[in-house]
Amino acid sequence: MNLGPHYYDIAEALDNMKFTREREDANSNGRVQYVIKNLNRLRKAVLLVRDIPYLGPQMHTVVEHPLFKSPQDEYTLSTTEYLEFKTLIEKLKNKLQVLKEIVETDGLSDLHDMLSIRIPALNTFDELSKVADELKKSIELPLIDSRVESNVKIVGADRGSIIFYVSLGAAAAVKLIGVICWSAAVIRRKRAEARILEEHAKTLQLKNESLRDLIEAQREQLRNITQGEAERIVRTHYDQNDPEAVERLKLSINSISELIDRGVTILPNGNDRETLKSFPDYSQLSLIESTIKQLKKSAETPS
Repeated sequence: MNLGPHYYDIAEALDNMKFTREREDANSNGRVQYVIKNLNRLRKAVLLVRDIPYLGPQMHTVVEHPLFKSPQDEYTLSTTEYLEFKTLIEKLKNKLQVLKEIVETDGLSDLHDMLSIRIPALNTFDELSKVADELKKSIELPLIDSRVESNVKIVGADRGSIIFYVSLGAAAAVKLIGVICWSAAVIRRKRAEARILEEHAKTLQLKNESLRDLIEAQREQLRNITQGEAERIVRTHYDQNDPEAVERLKLSINSISELIDRGVTILPNGNDRETLKSFPDYSQLSLIESTIKQLKKSAETPS
C-alpha cells in the first residue's frame, strides 16, 4: 500500500475538510432546516484525495452528492439531509485519518529524502541479488563521492511489483539521484538509437570492415556522451573534479540505464514538483534530451 506520496494531500485534506452550519428556526411546516456554509473549501479538500486508492465507494458517494456537484458555497438542508451529509463526511475523514496513521507508522511520512524504486516481478534470488548489486552501484557509490550528506537505508517495501522505499538522508541526495537517472535515460535512448542504426547498416550489405568501423564509431560516441554526462554531474554536484568519481558515475549511469531497460523505475517518494523535475518521465523515455544539450540551447538563445 504505497500511500507515502499521498501523505501531504491527506494531511491537508483533513485540515480543510470542514464546513459550518447554522440552524434556522422551524418554518411554517414546523420543520427545522440547516444552512451549510464554506462548501467550496470542503470541495477543494475532497478533490485533493479523490484519486487516492482504498477510499472505495465512500469517495464515490461523496463526489456524487448534490452538495459536491453544486457550485454554491452555501446550501440549505433539512434535518435529515444534514445528518446524512454530516455522517458521510465524518466517515470519509475517519478513513483518511486511518490512512494517515498507517503512513506515519510505516515511517514513510517524511518524504523529502526518500526514493520509491519499483522493480518488475523477479523469479529467483539470483535475479534479486543482481538487481540489488546494480542498485548499490547506482545509488550508494555516487552519493559517497558527492558533497551531499547522505545516509542510505531501506525503510520499507510493498507488494505487487517489488517496491522499495529508500531513505537517502537528505533532499539534496534525492535530487542528485534524479540527475543521474536523467543521464541514464539519455544513455539508454542513445544506446537504442545505435542498435537501430547497426541493424539498418547490416541490411545495406556493407563490407565487414566498414560495418565494424560504423559499430565502433557508434560505441565511441556512446562512451563520449557518457563521459560528458558524468563530468557535468561532477562539476555541479561534487567538490572537486575527481577522475575516480567520474568513473564511478559512469558505472552508476550505465547500471541505471540497464535497470530502466528491465522496467525498473526510480522516483522520489513525494510529489514535490521541483524534485520531480530532476527525474526522467519514464513514460516518455524516447523523447528525453540531455541537459547538456538543453544548456547549450539556452546559451545560444538570444536574450
